[in-house]
Parts: sequence; structure tokens; C-alpha cells
Amino acid sequence: MRTSQTRRPVRVVVALLCVVGVLSALPGGASALDVPTELAVGSTPVTDGVTVVWSGSANWDNDSIYAMRLDDRQVVPVAVDATVVEHITRTWPDVSGNFVVWIEDPYCCPGSAVELRGKNLVSGEEFIIATGFGYDWRARISGTTVVWMTDYAITMRDIASMAAPATLVQLTPTQFDDTRIEYMAFDGTYVVWEEASYDSMGVNQTWRLRAFKIGASAPIEIAHGVSPQGGIGGIGGFDVAGDIVAYTSIINYSDSAVIAVNLATGEQTVVDHGTLTALPTTDGRYIFWSTFPPDDTGGYRLDLRGYDLLTDSTFTVIFDVGLNTDARVEGGVLVWQRGVNERTVHVAAVSDVLPSSRQADPGKSGPNWLSFPETAHYLGYDFKTFWERNGGLSVFGYPLTEAFSEHGIATQFTERQRFELHPEHAGTPYEVELGRLGADDARARGLYGSEAAFAPLATADPGCAMFVETGHTACGAFLAYWQTHGLNIGDDGNAYRESLALFGYPLSEPYSDPDTGLTIQYFERAVFEYHPENAGTPYAVLLRRLGAEQLAARGW
Repeated sequence: MRTSQTRRPVRVVVALLCVVGVLSALPGGASALDVPTELAVGSTPVTDGVTVVWSGSANWDNDSIYAMRLDDRQVVPVAVDATVVEHITRTWPDVSGNFVVWIEDPYCCPGSAVELRGKNLVSGEEFIIATGFGYDWRARISGTTVVWMTDYAITMRDIASMAAPATLVQLTPTQFDDTRIEYMAFDGTYVVWEEASYDSMGVNQTWRLRAFKIGASAPIEIAHGVSPQGGIGGIGGFDVAGDIVAYTSIINYSDSAVIAVNLATGEQTVVDHGTLTALPTTDGRYIFWSTFPPDDTGGYRLDLRGYDLLTDSTFTVIFDVGLNTDARVEGGVLVWQRGVNERTVHVAAVSDVLPSSRQADPGKSGPNWLSFPETAHYLGYDFKTFWERNGGLSVFGYPLTEAFSEHGIATQFTERQRFELHPEHAGTPYEVELGRLGADDARARGLYGSEAAFAPLATADPGCAMFVETGHTACGAFLAYWQTHGLNIGDDGNAYRESLALFGYPLSEPYSDPDTGLTIQYFERAVFEYHPENAGTPYAVLLRRLGAEQLAARGW
């Protein structure tokens, strides 16, 4: 029986599965926990943020297409065989709005043609978009525009008007240079594809990743390279959303990189590097991809990782739970498949896989872990120790994320702070450092130069402390709070150096906050708030929840 085969990105995953024995261990750290996301038995899921569509098996070996609206979770058969004798293979579905498209190969019957078909989920109408091409080719839909690829061409058609198809890309092979289209992505604005050149002996020589903006006159070259010997290398999958293309550049058996390219500016960002990665997907802000963790010395395993272009943050989505591949993200929804021979379709909201998403208790006990049911997050190892030794709940608040990487630094947010792990300072009081959230917040609000309280002073009033480094003072309850709190860095009592390490210098004088009416004062790492209702108690001065505010500002 002939079965549909995948193109280069999945062949790369197969290659990754063959090299598990040569990989070294990953750095340790907290792991994201899996959540119950399984929808159905099936493979190659896609979504537009409203509907999930996948290829499944309705009976025996006839592939079928199913859809499910996320609001009611009702599975709807899109194209299902009623018998077990037709042997119709339906693969590589895509969805946009009310329309689903797929490749249909009725290889049961001599002379039958492979078709690109579509269906209106509302009216139930099924129709043919194109016919007469190979079973291994792909189609994508955005709105009512369908784009599909063959070995040597990319074609577009509007299924609302069913106007004649238009050719976007046409390659012409020669005797000595057979350049073919290997894979394609489409988001309604850009078509992105990979070209691979083969010599007369059928040996892959070079590859190029190109993009074409609908309505433009010429394509854009994103990347190119020489294909290495041994069958691995080149492109390990790609996706496009808006101006952002995310692709995997595979270098050798143990090294690859996920790269984001802004087609409007040409800016490139290396998202992940140094591990085996494949099949990235993007919605224009977030990028998700499969990665082969080098600590897997037993069976086959592919984790899912994520990256936020806005904040330069990398985080784990699925860790140590089988083979997770073929992720697709759109409209705030992430879908993927798990397994090899028995595959299942999974779905999660993007907001539920970010570092700020609520987590189950990690199930770890002992001195290295502390779980907080109030926020469904936990602290571990160095961050837990730092939190406990330097003020705990009253100074930092509850954790609001798990540990993740931001700007290449292990980071974790609490209600009032951002912890940063600096292993280069291991064994010193500065192994964990605090973010300058007060300074960041003042800058984001445009307070420098616009709020009078931020103007430096020349002298201090009696009873106040002058900080010549910033030209500001601390007085009264705020000065008392500053002096009686600090990081535990080994000094006697509440030393000046310890208070400075916790709060930094004052950046403003006290003033009335127009949003809350409270008297506040900005410091480098905190904003002090005076609560007169708590006068005479330890809670007269409280710290603003800057960590929570910064997470909210980034949409986490």
C-alpha cells in the first residue's frame, strides 16, 4: 500500500531520531509540566485560532479529515470514507474561517488524479480547487486565497470567485540543474518556499529559502547554503506570519539554529542554537519548535520550546512527554501532534504555555523546591534560597512565573521583582541579581523629564539622607524602610550596602501618584508606596507589584 510521505522538514526529524546516542546532557533547571491537551487520534493538526483540523483514520487505512470548533469542542467529519475499499488518502489539511482544504489521493483506481479539494464547513459544499498533481505536494489557505505547490511551481487561486489560478513561482529544470520546490508556507501576505538544487546524479547541491509578497514584482531571498554530505543539513522547516519568517538552519548532526527574519527590515534573530531543532511555527510574535534534548538516551523524544520575539524570552512548553512535532500556532492557539506510529492531536491556548501560566505542583519535595498554591507557581534551587534569605513574601511577593531564559539569562518573576541568575558570580552574594524594575517602569511611563519629582535636588532637608549619585533624598517612613531592609550579603546588621543592593538609589522625590492617590517614591529596583491606613504597623510602606505589572504589560 502506498502511503503519503512527508517532505524535508519531517525527514529532518527522522534524521534527528537517528543520532540520539551522540548527544550530551542539557543544563539542569526547572521543567514545564505537560497539561491535558489531547483532542483526538490523528496527525498534522492545523488551526486558525477558532477551528482545529487534522488528518485522522476513520476506518482501516483510509485517511479522513476532521474539524473541531474550539468553542463547543464538537468533532465534525469533513471528509470521511464510508467503506474500506476505496483507499483514498487525504493529507495535509489547512483551515481558514469556514473553509478547509486538503490533498486527496484516490490511488485505488487506475487513471485517477490527485486533487486539491475544499469544503465550506457552514454550507457543507465540497469542491475541487485543482487536480492532476502529485500526492506529496502541499496547500495552504488564508481567507479565501489558496496557494499550493508542485515540484516546480507555486500557484494561487481565490475560492470565493473560483477565478482562474495564477502562477506565482515557476522553475525550469535543466539537464544539469534540477531545482525543485521542497516545502511552502503562506499567511495571506507572503508565500515562503525552499528551493533545493540537484545535479544530474540526483545529489542535492544547494538550498535557498525565498519569499514572495503577494502583489510584489520580485521574490526576496531569505537565506541560502550548500548542502553538506551525509543527508542532513539545510532547512529543517519554516513558517511565516506577517513580516516574520522563522526557520531552522541545520548545520550537522548535533548543531542547528532557529532563526527569525523580519522581511520588512532584514533583521535576523538567532532564537535557539546548539541543539537539534526542527519544524518551527510562528504567529509573528511567538515562535514554537521541536527540539531533541540531548539527555534522552533511551527512546525517541522531542520536546516543544517557545520564544517571545518581544521580550527575547525562551521557555519550555512540553518537556519529557514523548515525541512532539508539527506544531502550528495562529490566533492565540497552539496545536501539535504527539507520537510516531500512534499519533494524537493536542491543543493549548498560547497563554496557557507561557512561563506565567499556572502550573501543577512539580511533585518535588525537600529543601530545593517551594510550591505556592496561591499563584500555582514554584521556586527552586538558587531562586528559592534567595527569596527565603532576603525578605520572602513581604519583600518579593509570590512567584508569578517559572524560571525561563530572558536575554540569555535564567529569569523568574515574582509579584514585586525579577530574579536573574548569574552563574559567573557563583559562590558570591551576587549569583542572583534583581532587575531594575523601578527604573524600567519610570522609563516606560515617560516620567524622566516630565514629572517634577524626578528633578535632582542640590541639598537635603534635615532628617533626610542625600544620595549624591542620583541627586535625590529619602526621608521619614521611606528612609526607615530603606534602612531596615536589605539583601543578606554578609554584612553586620542592616548595612547601607545591603539596602542599596535590594532597592538601589532613589530616582525621584516622594509625590502623589495620580492613579492611586498614594504617596510614592521611585527607586532603581522598587517603588515605595505609603499606606496611611496602615500607619503604626509594619505595613505602612509597601512595595508596588512591579513584577506583576511588567508581566501584564507584555501580555503574559
